[in-house]
Amino acid sequence: MKRLFSIVLMAAAVFAASSCAVTKYASEVPAAVVTPVALLQPLSIVEYIGKDGEAVISDSLSTISTELLTGIVSGMIPVDCVIPVDYTKEMVAEVDVLPGLDPKMLLGATIPDATRKLILDSGHRYGAVVFAGGFTKSAGRYAADAAKGLLLGIATAVLSMGMVSTYGISTKCASQLSIMIVDAQDNRVIYYNRTPVEEQEPARPIPLQNQARKILRGFK
Repeated sequence: MKRLFSIVLMAAAVFAASSCAVTKYASEVPAAVVTPVALLQPLSIVEYIGKDGEAVISDSLSTISTELLTGIVSGMIPVDCVIPVDYTKEMVAEVDVLPGLDPKMLLGATIPDATRKLILDSGHRYGAVVFAGGFTKSAGRYAADAAKGLLLGIATAVLSMGMVSTYGISTKCASQLSIMIVDAQDNRVIYYNRTPVEEQEPARPIPLQNQARKILRGFK
């Protein structure tokens, strides 16, 4: 799988630049009206950093994250259809920028043609787009980085998900989640929010459930 999510890890502080809470914005349309919802198969890109320090996309962890998010989001909004998606490079690029966008500025924006078509072709007006990204380290790599962390200063890590964060080299894992709800008929975004990058395992149910709950708190 082509590498689409790359992380440069350095520094001693953990997520100092990304520790803010989820921004609170209300939906442009009352949640009670947004039903039923077609959920596009979530896109998850999870990297595994082995003992050698090389980060590679883990198909197994990414699949686990996708399956978990499908169930979690379906239990929080009125999803009655999950649309399988064969993400093209262009579609990945469109979704990959979501974490770096201001939720308030995105409200009312038009949605990508491919996304809109998938929702309308399923016979739905409303759809949900979910993107998750993160990494986890092997025990050996984490131990080595933890030992090095005391000797290093602060540096900046640039993520391809469109944001800049400060990481501790001793950080074992990271996770970020974005959820967008759209009106395909009117061709506009009616709700969008994302979590900051958090030191959470990206393919475990409880962290993902907590992140989704925080994001959808404003969808009412």
